[in-house]
Amino acid sequence: MNEMNEIYSLECPRCGERNLHHKLIRIYGRLEDGPTAYTEISADADDPKQTPWVDNFPENPSPRRDAISIVFQCEHHKGNLSLNIWQHKGCTNYRWTEEKT
Repeated sequence: MNEMNEIYSLECPRCGERNLHHKLIRIYGRLEDGPTAYTEISADADDPKQTPWVDNFPENPSPRRDAISIVFQCEHHKGNLSLNIWQHKGCTNYRWTEEKT
């Protein structure tokens, strides 16, 4: 069990290394089983951007409600990964997925 106020590092699910850089944050908003609204915020300090909210976005990591995805790049291989976080029936769930190119 993790302790409060302790610092833990995410590990790449591909290689187990901890050298992950976040690139993009995606926010998915929806009422239960309704259409999804969506926006992206870049994590580029030199050129931060937020896309306008898009209604009826077809993809959402959550099967029923809101979700957050954080896109990472690992220093040890090519391709991006997403850490997807959502809630369902009082539980906070997460899953790593490969980013589509």
